[in-house]
Amino acid sequence: TEGLTVSVANPIVTDKMTYNGYKAVQEKSGSFAVPLVEGRNIVKLEKDGKVEYQIITAKKVNYTINDGNPVEAGDKI
Repeated sequence: TEGLTVSVANPIVTDKMTYNGYKAVQEKSGSFAVPLVEGRNIVKLEKDGKVEYQIITAKKVNYTINDGNPVEAGDKI
């Protein structure tokens, strides 16, 4: 969307939670890729002088495929 600015503040989790400040996330193609880290990420959207914030909570995920064996070309999963 033309004129839209998207930025994200990722949490730094230690014995307390702090944030690293906002950084822009627009790609050269014009799309947005918001990098998330574990915890509550604050996404800031700005356009025409208006600002909206979204909180996205990210958690670690573990998964095992192919019974833990490496995946090879032609494997059926």
